[in-house]
Amino acid sequence: MSQEPDVSMKVEEGVFKVSGSVTVEADPETVHSIIRDHRASARVFQSLQRVDITDHGKDDECIVTQHSQWRFLFWSGVYSVTLRFKHDPLAHTSSFCLEKPGMMRRFNGFWTITSLPNEKLDASMVVFRQEIQLAINPPAPFARFGGQIMVNQVKSVLNDIVTEASRMKNGDKSPKTMN
Repeated sequence: MSQEPDVSMKVEEGVFKVSGSVTVEADPETVHSIIRDHRASARVFQSLQRVDITDHGKDDECIVTQHSQWRFLFWSGVYSVTLRFKHDPLAHTSSFCLEKPGMMRRFNGFWTITSLPNEKLDASMVVFRQEIQLAINPPAPFARFGGQIMVNQVKSVLNDIVTEASRMKNGDKSPKTMN
């Protein structure tokens, strides 16, 4: 039932808006637990090299610094962002916003996980929307490369969720190999 993520991007007034969705063979609680488990994020998500949790604040709110790797063609690099996450376990939603601006002026995202009706399987629709605004607006050719990097990142994140949900469903307790 799992499929390739459907990801699109548009740019409005210097803000990259990336939207992606994918069907996952797992119930919404399981999928949302993957997104909420920041301690396991570097193991689950291929693009993350390291995650530092600096503040757990309220029960469903925390501040997390993610050190992420990006790749596009033969270029690659690492960037770090500090994000404030808010999770709503009952609604199966999560959101984040940039806590400390740096090379990005805006880095916000919103997850929605809904149950898909299926008599034989637990399945969920995962929708991820992200807005990114760089501190400096790049010239058009570089903006296209940047936009493609963002699309690839969202595809990778959605594929990682599908992979982790499948691993959990199959009872595999071994950690995924780090890249």
